Amino acid sequence: MGPADWLVPANLRHMEILGHTARLGGSRFAWRDADAVIVGPEVASADVYAALLRRRRGVRVGLWGHIKSYVSASSRIERPLERWQLRSADHIFAYTEGGTAYARELGVPSDKITTVMNSVDVSDIVAAMKHDTDLDSSLPVAQFDGKPVLGFIGGLDSSKRVGFLAEALDEIWRRDRRIVVLVAGDGEAAHVLDSAVSRGQVIRLGYADAHIKAAVWKVARAILMPGRIGLIAVEALAMGRPIITTDWPYHAPEREYLSEGVSVITVPDNVVAYAESVIALGQEPPALPESGWSYPTMDDMIANFAMGARKLVLGQ
Repeated sequence: MGPADWLVPANLRHMEILGHTARLGGSRFAWRDADAVIVGPEVASADVYAALLRRRRGVRVGLWGHIKSYVSASSRIERPLERWQLRSADHIFAYTEGGTAYARELGVPSDKITTVMNSVDVSDIVAAMKHDTDLDSSLPVAQFDGKPVLGFIGGLDSSKRVGFLAEALDEIWRRDRRIVVLVAGDGEAAHVLDSAVSRGQVIRLGYADAHIKAAVWKVARAILMPGRIGLIAVEALAMGRPIITTDWPYHAPEREYLSEGVSVITVPDNVVAYAESVIALGQEPPALPESGWSYPTMDDMIANFAMGARKLVLGQ
């Protein structure tokens, strides 16, 4: 199936300047004749400034994204530009309530902000959990049968702090060799876990489709995520399993969906503390997955976005 006929691909151009990426744009041709345009707020994006300047011609501009700087710290130069962008736009589409609160703090009126409640479609994972009777066949059950099992689901890259996870696994191995971690996902940092894999502590499952994810969620007591929590938060709520994380400051906004001590366990950002938390969980009797944890669905997100788009276009 090809791309939808309403989809116009754009080749965005970038330039590296003193270690920073300047986004020269490339999408303007697609919306230059539009009555309204929604772009992501980025300090170094030429397309954002081009869109905001078009407001003089009557074009209405929305900004959609984190809104608040979650996954990195803003510099003294960036903060006033971020403030100007948010105040200049006709409507703000914030991923979560945290972004909405931040926009209000900067003086954006509440009626010009829509909280989208960013989400991901988990229906295929939920269906697999409910209806696939052979989930265990996807896993090497013989390698961990009777042992405490935890999971990791996601890309193996720097944002997930795979190096920190590897160090914590070393510490766990020194103290408790029963614990097994199922890793569903791949990435450039996969090799960092090679030692844990070779000693049988980690079982790599490769690319995680819905069936594999459901299988991991079914048997894991919790998901290990010392690095960035993003949309995995929605999966955790849908599956009724908690995430063990750290108080690292650069989680994505979806971290806000989780409740401390219920759907997330947050420990100090050091290897020993993290290892001790995992070991303690491994020593407890395995709990059945919780049910009834609410989460923002894709239908919720689409409805919220559509409502905000209507306000943007009509100037409400």
